[in-house]
Amino acid sequence: MKKIISILLLFIFLVPIKASAVSDSSYILMDFDSGRVLYEKNMNKRFLTASISKIMTSMVAIENGELFEMYPVKYEYTLAEGSSIYLKENDEILLYDLLCGLMLRSGNDAALMISDIVCKNQEEFVYKMNELARVIKMENSTFENPSGLNEVSSNYSTAYDMALLMRYAMNNEIFYEIATKKTHKCETKNNIYHWSNKHKLIQRTNYVIAGKTGYTKDSGRTLVSFAEKDGKRLIAVTFNESDDYNLHENLFEKSKDFTLKNVLKSGVYKQKISSLNYYPNLLNDIDILIKTGSNVEIVFKLKKDPIDDCGYVVIYEDDVVIYTEILYPYYP
Repeated sequence: MKKIISILLLFIFLVPIKASAVSDSSYILMDFDSGRVLYEKNMNKRFLTASISKIMTSMVAIENGELFEMYPVKYEYTLAEGSSIYLKENDEILLYDLLCGLMLRSGNDAALMISDIVCKNQEEFVYKMNELARVIKMENSTFENPSGLNEVSSNYSTAYDMALLMRYAMNNEIFYEIATKKTHKCETKNNIYHWSNKHKLIQRTNYVIAGKTGYTKDSGRTLVSFAEKDGKRLIAVTFNESDDYNLHENLFEKSKDFTLKNVLKSGVYKQKISSLNYYPNLLNDIDILIKTGSNVEIVFKLKKDPIDDCGYVVIYEDDVVIYTEILYPYYP
């Protein structure tokens, strides 16, 4: 078994704040760039997702579908329950426009049609949803339909998992383009549609630029928001919060108590380490949001006999791990 040697590198004295708690609910605020969790309550508790699961539906379609092909609207798509973009039988529409209707208006008819045209059937599409969830490491999520409705089956996830999904999705150029639209004009074979984004913070603020709403009677309100505020890129997710829009605004506002710091520069660290025949090499700078006034430790945990990597560097804030990065050996 490889031995691990821990080396305390330095301290940085840079104040924790507490977000209010609501019973039987969940929230998270995540730094988009590092993936660091800034605030959370019950972030790993599973809830019904409602329509925020359509973020996953969008990503499966973007990664597997022909976005700019026209597809015929079948009668069965017009029978979808709940929110709708009001597709008309015998019309034809681009998959790209269906995705706009899915994200801006939460069309369940769009979700049904998307799953049918991207895969052979809904079961195969749902399989791809869960397969992608595993890739993203959404360890507490299960998707059972593309709409988020819990008619017979149900979709479950957590605030943390949905933040991971939104982080993954917003790195995709097409998803970013669609999710940041305030409005979209869609011209089909027979009709013209004008859609506005249901997400109120996208419409009324200048810093919330993307997100997804959700609601069913069983799930309560679900909401995902992506913000660019004060030089930070942030993701907020809530489950079963009755005042979710205000909570998202409050969480984004509290991010002002975090400052982006260069905690560690990339490069080879040549401190003398007894019994090792290499130096640890950090490939990238570590820039991360740090709480003002907190105590930060940087610890190198190194392998005695490395093969590929030689261990990792761990960033602690007030004795809590907030970030890790793999190190590689440099042989002098």
